[in-house]
Amino acid sequence: MKQKTFHLIKGEFSAVDAKQILLELLSNKIKFHQGDQWSREERNTSITFSSQQRIQELVCLKEELKLFFDEAQGKEVELVGEIVIKVK
Repeated sequence: MKQKTFHLIKGEFSAVDAKQILLELLSNKIKFHQGDQWSREERNTSITFSSQQRIQELVCLKEELKLFFDEAQGKEVELVGEIVIKVK
């Protein structure tokens, strides 16, 4: 199995900028899953429970991040975000 790690986010940001970066990322992931659901509905194929569950998880994560960054208002934060891709 081939595997590679990519550094998506790395650096120090204001709490406001860090919040914006992460919330935008989550919004795009939610839109992706919603688009997938819509596409499945249009093709009359079944909507997967896991997709619906993932949307709910991402929405909850967005709310957690909002609360976290509200508490960090006016401070600097460090973001380190990696993604590991495994080719099976």
